Amino acid sequence: RHPTRLWSFVQRVFWYEKKHDNLFIKAQWNLIPGSREFTFISRFNHYLNRFSVKIIAQWLHFNVSPLYVWIYDTEAVEFLNVWPQAKVLYDCVDDHAAQAGMDRNPKRVAAEEEAIMKRASLVTVTSQKLLDLKRSAHPNVQLVLNSGDVELFSQPPQAADIQTAQKFLADIPHPRLGAVGALDGYKLDFELVYQAATSHPNWHFVLIGTSVV
Repeated sequence: RHPTRLWSFVQRVFWYEKKHDNLFIKAQWNLIPGSREFTFISRFNHYLNRFSVKIIAQWLHFNVSPLYVWIYDTEAVEFLNVWPQAKVLYDCVDDHAAQAGMDRNPKRVAAEEEAIMKRASLVTVTSQKLLDLKRSAHPNVQLVLNSGDVELFSQPPQAADIQTAQKFLADIPHPRLGAVGALDGYKLDFELVYQAATSHPNWHFVLIGTSVV
């Protein structure tokens, strides 16, 4: 077992990481930035991704029937042709084309989703709004609400955790601007944060979360 995040990252990129006897994680090979914007870049990166994932699937003997492909992000449309015999589940958690992100082409996202919906045997959505939006485009759309650990979040924070947070923030002057969540360019406009920090050196930015880089 290798507990370090660095080793996990290396495993996922160059081969795969085994998390359980029947759970394996493989990272994408998006070697050239711009897949979400430019067709020629996406085709190159998608070719590499298809190749790497197909090799891993063969190594793990995942190419046997019955085969199911669970798609969460529309960029995974690239894998539909890898397993043409597979049953496809599209887990739609957002109106992806409407909030495609700073570095993503909304028209491309819409086209990707349309192709996925045509192949999907089942589409699940996480809100009533998404259900109303998607059910006219597919005959089998089911509402599956987001879940959480209610018991865990019902507990008050530990005193030690509060003290740690207070000690961390004590050395950061006001005004403070912050965000909590995945530190990903898909969710956070780092260029805008940089420009704001440069234009207002008296502002102090606190970003809390896991970087996907």
